[in-house]
Amino acid sequence: QQQQQQQEDNSNHNIINNNSKEEEEEEEHPFLPYEIRRHAKAEDYVLFKLDIDSYGIEVGTIEYIINDPDNFIDEVVFEHHVSGNYLMRPEWGDTIAGSGEEVSLLESYQLFLAMRRKGIRSHSWV
Repeated sequence: QQQQQQQEDNSNHNIINNNSKEEEEEEEHPFLPYEIRRHAKAEDYVLFKLDIDSYGIEVGTIEYIINDPDNFIDEVVFEHHVSGNYLMRPEWGDTIAGSGEEVSLLESYQLFLAMRRKGIRSHSWV
């Protein structure tokens, strides 16, 4: 019980609900990877859950994380939307969240593989 109490005292988490693009970074609407850097340290275990339902913002954020040499996100849980998802077809049609974008399942696998090759544990859900 003492170990559990000590673990609770030393743990910290933040839930940050922001959705922006890198070029739109501002105090009221920060770019998510920058916000993570402001709140976490490299030695922290950082799990990043991404579910904005805005295709361009989501993929732009993930691509930034993949290409960021200073990234210290350890794990990503990301609802990557793919074309032709039969569960979402009634709402979106055959495109991604009505954006007109089309993304194959292969492209989704390649995106997650890129994160894993960088050492980021990455998971998707539908």
